[in-house]
Amino acid sequence: MSDYRGFRLIAMSVLPLQEGSLIYGTNDAGRTMHADDPAFNKIMKSAGKSLNLKSHICGSQRSNLVMLTSPADLEGHKGTDGEYYLLDFSRTLPPGIQLIFLLRRRKCFSYKILLLMHTSF
Repeated sequence: MSDYRGFRLIAMSVLPLQEGSLIYGTNDAGRTMHADDPAFNKIMKSAGKSLNLKSHICGSQRSNLVMLTSPADLEGHKGTDGEYYLLDFSRTLPPGIQLIFLLRRRKCFSYKILLLMHTSF
């Protein structure tokens, strides 16, 4: 983000993705799950170990369950350039401590019960 002559500009890169590039996770709320690339699955398992994220079964239909080491809606793509890309990190880690204090002040939940899981918010 940049301010230039009174205008605020937001610059975003265009990723080299195309239809069918999804190889990990889901982009339709769990109806179709992907863990299609063994090399990428190994990378995600290693990253999950570093972040203390446990592998778990994901999917909304019994016929399409997969084991992921991330939230199901984290999308892994293989770009047209052969590189791997990750999108949608919103549930990867617990919310920041500021959000927890904000919710506690608004009495949205009891401070005695605090689940710090990537899927709890």
